[in-house]
Amino acid sequence: MNALVQGINPELNDMVRRGQLSGSKLSALYDLKVIVEKFAKSSFVSEQECNELKKKYGAYPNIITWGDYFQTEVASRYFEFSDLEFQKIVDTVRFDIISSIIIFNGKHEEFFTSVDLEGMAVMGIPSEEWTDEQAETAHLHILMKYYKDMNLEFSEISESDNEWYELFSEKRAGNAG
Repeated sequence: MNALVQGINPELNDMVRRGQLSGSKLSALYDLKVIVEKFAKSSFVSEQECNELKKKYGAYPNIITWGDYFQTEVASRYFEFSDLEFQKIVDTVRFDIISSIIIFNGKHEEFFTSVDLEGMAVMGIPSEEWTDEQAETAHLHILMKYYKDMNLEFSEISESDNEWYELFSEKRAGNAG
């Protein structure tokens, strides 16, 4: 099955046909995939898993890369949001991936173990009961999972990504205060 819109995962074709994704959202989703693919140094589904799925079902999956995963996840979860809110979600994914690289690059295994243990403990509590500190712990755990699962240790942050990151951080700080 081919993508209905160039650069948009075919899993989203029905949403495109139903008009659930505006041109602005489609553009943001395209950019999201490009950004994620730039940083991710592994696939969401390994080549071996793809081949096993092909044998079992007669076709390769449509969601193979981390760009595919984030594109379809954001589109299916947030398509009802306004174009502006949708763009903020896409920007937040980019921010989180860059944050993950900044936070975890060069850290010792003890740090990862600590983040993992603390994160797992918090994940056992219903999210609506989390304190602000527990929410931060859970978020750090998610960033660590990105770092490990996407092999972000091999990613470099370009000067333009760093400038974008700094501007986004300033905007977030301004909106928080």
